[in-house]
Amino acid sequence: MKIVKLLIDKGSDVNQVDGTKQTPLTAACSGGNEKIVQLLINRGCDTPLPAACSRGNEKIVQLLLDRGSKVNQVDDMKQTPLTAACSRGNEQIVQLLLYRGSKVNQVDDMKQTPFTAAYSRGNEQIVQLLIDKGCDVDKTYDTRQALLTISRERENFTVTFRQRKRG
Repeated sequence: MKIVKLLIDKGSDVNQVDGTKQTPLTAACSGGNEKIVQLLINRGCDTPLPAACSRGNEKIVQLLLDRGSKVNQVDDMKQTPLTAACSRGNEQIVQLLLYRGSKVNQVDDMKQTPFTAAYSRGNEQIVQLLIDKGCDVDKTYDTRQALLTISRERENFTVTFRQRKRG
């Protein structure tokens, strides 16, 4: 922590991107260091909510949201925090993002939605959460074919695609 403070005080750019497209805040989120995350945010660092969601640290995700990160912000691959959390399989972060208003049907540059991310990882609880929130299970460029392929690869995983009839 002392070294980070010293570097910032000496004029280091808190938003500098390295050769792997990481910023100091992305690295701090990856490492799970909440104190450094807080320091960098206080010093004006851009908030990488999708990266924090993909790392699965609920406290850091909550901190970023509380400090103004946009719940539907996208990263370089146009991945949303919700898709990142679904890919990670973190149900608590998914619930938090849904509560905060995440879009359940946004498609990223890889033609993936939160639903396809959760489904391809075999996470039935998250799939059900997304269906309950009204996700379109047929949304992406060729979802049915992609999901059939995934289904064949994951014989033990079954999910029903029929949305529940609303009341």
